[in-house]
Amino acid sequence: MFPRMTKPKPGKMSKGLVFFLWFSLVFPALSLAADKTPPTGSITINSYATYTSSASVSLNLSASDKGSGMKKGKARFSNDNYNWSSAENYKSSKSWTLSSGEGTKTVYAKFCDAKGNWMKSASSDSIILDTSNPSKPTVTDSGSSTSSTSGLSASWSSSDTTSGIAEYQYQITRDSTTGTAVVSWTSAGTSASVVKTGLSLTSGKSYYFGVKAKNGAGLW
Repeated sequence: MFPRMTKPKPGKMSKGLVFFLWFSLVFPALSLAADKTPPTGSITINSYATYTSSASVSLNLSASDKGSGMKKGKARFSNDNYNWSSAENYKSSKSWTLSSGEGTKTVYAKFCDAKGNWMKSASSDSIILDTSNPSKPTVTDSGSSTSSTSGLSASWSSSDTTSGIAEYQYQITRDSTTGTAVVSWTSAGTSASVVKTGLSLTSGKSYYFGVKAKNGAGLW
């Protein structure tokens, strides 16, 4: 004889199925497999700037983890990918000090998820530190005198070995280098000369070109 089979009553679920559905609703984030995958992340210095005139910079950070997440994640930093700072709570930004000396500086970052999985390879970004002003411009005008009462011209040169020249500005004054401004400070871009027309020059008066230079790090 075969054992008698009983059908489950319509509209009712077994206790095992009820428990499984309850467990899935209450603990939707639990996984049968442990989180062993480290997060991914990136770092940028001063919002992608190429140069900085200060060793104090701002790090922009971004990290994500599909397992345990970054809500309780950690981060640590280094200027040489060897000596690392103490682990600290992960944030989207951080103040940081570059290593001393001018030139290209690289900052490294490693991120850790809530389960303690650290990145094996660091993310990094680089910036050029330039704390020196460009050289004082050398200015040459069109001569000791001119017959024009409406125009003046000049050329100049300056240099910066670390970040280069980003902009020149010039002015024209009357009577002395600190005299009345005929042309207030005006950008010449990266051009090393100007022919200024439309002036109203007075015969017998002396006029002076003043020029200043700005490097890539913003120092004049």
